[in-house]
Amino acid sequence: MRNLWRLGGAAVALTAATAGALVSAPAHADDLAATSISIRSLQATVQPGGTDTITGDLAVAGGSGAGRTVSLEAHTPGTSGYAPVGTSVAGTNGGVSLQVTPDVTTLYRWHYDGATDARPSSSGTVRVVVSEKTHHAHRLGTTLSVRATKRAIGPNGTAIVRGHLRSGRVGLPNRQVLLLGHRSGQSGWHFVNIARTGAHGGIAFHVRPGRTTAYRLQYLGSQVFRPSHSGTVRVHVRQQAATSLSIRGRDGAHQRFVVSGQLRSGGHAVRSTRVSLWTHAAGSTTWVEVATHRTGSRGVVQFRRPQSPGTAYRLAFDGNQRYAASTSGTVVN
Repeated sequence: MRNLWRLGGAAVALTAATAGALVSAPAHADDLAATSISIRSLQATVQPGGTDTITGDLAVAGGSGAGRTVSLEAHTPGTSGYAPVGTSVAGTNGGVSLQVTPDVTTLYRWHYDGATDARPSSSGTVRVVVSEKTHHAHRLGTTLSVRATKRAIGPNGTAIVRGHLRSGRVGLPNRQVLLLGHRSGQSGWHFVNIARTGAHGGIAFHVRPGRTTAYRLQYLGSQVFRPSHSGTVRVHVRQQAATSLSIRGRDGAHQRFVVSGQLRSGGHAVRSTRVSLWTHAAGSTTWVEVATHRTGSRGVVQFRRPQSPGTAYRLAFDGNQRYAASTSGTVVN
């Protein structure tokens, strides 16, 4: 049975993606190896605040489960499906293991998202019971907000996803909140992180998505409070623009060899950007960085070096959040 979550009125299939990686299926599904996952809990019953360990084994027909990422998913009373709560990389014999600290009696299952050589599969379920000293006939409702400190970042940039968990107007401290992510092409939400709320119900996660990613927060509830999830925020990752770096060398005054070049992107000069000069001496086997200058208003950079016949030169730009790295050709003194 495929579980669906309701998100903003639209049904979204909730199948955990392995560590955010996309899985591309081969042309013929029959070529995929069958997989299966077992599941066990070491204790099955814990006290409030107690920890249990969920284990299992990933088996791949005709192959090995070692090194494959498996997601642990959880279902609590009041939720309509399973949410990814963590991941485990299968060991040498396919074993997976993850510690959990449920706030309420919870069903767990393992899910493997599949790969180019193996089919996806899910385990059965285990139930971890949280002992209740008192029974609450009516749990209190909760709300969970979300926002991102930056809506757009560079390829290596970071942002903070924040939220507040409340019941009415009261913040709920020390409650486990999941950060889930979704990227274009993925089937559902994947686990990103988990943390507990602060003294006033606040929560914050630092993220470095690498690609544009939608995030949401989820609270699985407790014996007293109902589960809830936030809306979504999207952190857009700007793509680096391609660059080109020219180079020329000429004899200059005062026994100098002048190396110059221009850094461009999309037909425009890239100004005030650091470019380094590398040399390769005659008979040497390595390149050495010897100087760094910033490009001028027309994207031009220039270096003046002592005459050194046979020495090769090239220019290099390391790239930044806006522009991709590039390297020039070579000139020889």
